[in-house]
Amino acid sequence: MNSDKIDAPPLDLDVAGRSVRELIGKARKGALASLMPKTGAPYASLVNVASDNEGEPVLLLSRLAWHTQNILADNRVCLLITAEEEREDMLAVRRASLLGQLRMIEANPVQERYFMVHPKSRSYAQFADFSFFKLNVDSAHYVAGFGQIVTIERAQLFRASR
Repeated sequence: MNSDKIDAPPLDLDVAGRSVRELIGKARKGALASLMPKTGAPYASLVNVASDNEGEPVLLLSRLAWHTQNILADNRVCLLITAEEEREDMLAVRRASLLGQLRMIEANPVQERYFMVHPKSRSYAQFADFSFFKLNVDSAHYVAGFGQIVTIERAQLFRASR
C-alpha cells in the first residue's frame, strides 16, 4: 500500500453549496435512512425525490412503508443523493448526504412540480395513505471526489450565491 499523501485543494464553501443545491435540484431518487422506533437501528430505503421552490428535497411517502412509520416516530433522517452519471468507479461520483428533519407538508405547493419529475406517482398520490414530506436540511456532507469532502451547514448551503 502506498503511504504517499494525496493533497487535494480545499473546496470553496460557496462552490460546494451551489453543487449540492444542483444535486438536490436534479435528484430523482435517493437512499433515505431513518431510525427504527423500537431499537433505534438505522433503516435505509430507496425513495423518489424532487425539490420544492426553495430547493429542498420533497418526497411522496406511504404511511404503510417502514420508513414513513419511522419518520412519524422520529423525523431525523439522512437522504443520500448522487449525480446521475455512470463511472467505472461509482465512489468517484459526486454525492451529498443531507441531514435534517422530514416533515409532512400540504400537497398543493409541491405536487405539480413533483408530478413533473415523477409522472407515474400521480396515480398513487390519490391513495389516502400517501403524503408529501419536505426535508428541512440542517447540513450537507458533500463528496465532490477523492479527498474533496466538506460539510456545509444550512446557513452556508442556502446563503451561497445562486
